[in-house]
Amino acid sequence: MSELSEVTRVGAVTVTADGMVEVRRDTFIMRGPEIVAGPRYHRHVLAPGDDLANEAAHVRRIAEAAWTPDVVAAHRARAEVDERAAARAGAIT
Repeated sequence: MSELSEVTRVGAVTVTADGMVEVRRDTFIMRGPEIVAGPRYHRHVLAPGDDLANEAAHVRRIAEAAWTPDVVAAHRARAEVDERAAARAGAIT
């Protein structure tokens, strides 16, 4: 009988209108070539300008294509507005 192994792969990559990159990782338990359990899903989101060092090569290429300088600047501007709003809300309470 073959040994069990865990295999993880990127199952889906979606780019939203505001440049966020949504990544779904699929994990399977395998016995040889046969799937015996799974998939289990893990999702994470990358914001324009995030570090891509730990991402799969094709995820990096997709993010780099989507994250034009304008997209990154717009994301940073939205983040600054959100931070100011949060600070004002904290001062009100």
